[in-house]
Amino acid sequence: RPPRSTLFPYTTLFRSLQVEWLDRFPPEADEIWRAAAPGYANHVIRDAQFLNWRYADTPRTYRRFGASRDGRLRALAVVGHTVKQGVSSGFLADLVSEPDADAERVALLRRAAAELDADALIALPPRAQRRSFLRAGFLPTNRKIRFVGKILNPDGRLDPRPAAWHFTLGDFDFF
Repeated sequence: RPPRSTLFPYTTLFRSLQVEWLDRFPPEADEIWRAAAPGYANHVIRDAQFLNWRYADTPRTYRRFGASRDGRLRALAVVGHTVKQGVSSGFLADLVSEPDADAERVALLRRAAAELDADALIALPPRAQRRSFLRAGFLPTNRKIRFVGKILNPDGRLDPRPAAWHFTLGDFDFF
């Protein structure tokens, strides 16, 4: 059962959208992922099986949300919380949405920000979704996370271009 939010009930309506707590990611998450994947360059597959393994079947506490329009799930978000160097930090572990689901992304981001009792909520937005993050009240920063990769296949080669990769904070273990 989700923690009781003092700000929102389990289901919240944002205009014609419905944002609700998800105990687990349903099979419809696979459809959302198939639609989102082409815009993510090199990435970790975020289908229902992975999302449930990473965020529902874990000892860590994550809050999981889905946004629906007309009864159809179109976007998913996962938020976590940590305290680093005395700062209470919320983090957007993952956000998966259909490419045209801007309103759903904005509603999920606003719900995530309101849900956490934190000093800040940080995220790594994909380039194509940055406008949604700005509309939801996120501010850009010049801070960067350096990625170091190791080739597992001796004949392989990692693409050195930053635009060739998509990571979320849920891909890392330091939060």
